[in-house]
Amino acid sequence: MAERGRKGAEASAKRFQTPSLTPETLGVLRTHEDAKRWLEEIGRAVVTGKVGNREAVAGIRAVEAWLKAEGERVTMQVVQELKEELARLKEDLGSRAALSRVS
Repeated sequence: MAERGRKGAEASAKRFQTPSLTPETLGVLRTHEDAKRWLEEIGRAVVTGKVGNREAVAGIRAVEAWLKAEGERVTMQVVQELKEELARLKEDLGSRAALSRVS
């Protein structure tokens, strides 16, 4: 039994000595397409036994954190654009009101 355990530990150690998820295999994480690619690579590495649960969870959490930060960035960008549009509309309305008083 001890021998089987030792052999299993050696096999696991060998499997994780050569990381399958490297910066080169994952690529950059700048877009939603990149996030999808990361998740696919992580999933593929898990089902083929190239990475363990901890590594997979860490990678997935990294993608989730990026998605959250990206969502917040996009939301703030949209809010800023809406504020600018509202200011333009108010200015336009003010100009029209001033013109109608003059007429």
